[in-house]
Amino acid sequence: MIDYTLINAESALRKIALVEKKTKTEMKGGENGGVTLSGTNVVRNFQALSDVKEGKNSYNIDIPSGLDKNNISIVLYHQKANNEITAACQSPVLR
Repeated sequence: MIDYTLINAESALRKIALVEKKTKTEMKGGENGGVTLSGTNVVRNFQALSDVKEGKNSYNIDIPSGLDKNNISIVLYHQKANNEITAACQSPVLR
């Protein structure tokens, strides 16, 4: 469960992403066969929030099995219809 508070909320989309901070993938075949690819801030779950109101809110987001809680975080942001992001925050996941 994620708890957050909106202050001076204006009409916009609120989005939330579950992010894996660092990844490593060993490629077994193809043109990258034998290579280890690394990634940073890989989105593992992404949702647009609905029924958001001014003040306190809560939201549940699924955490895929196998992710290390010390290597994931939540990013919540506020985006206007013209795609301008007017607020964002990031927090570690506490289970």
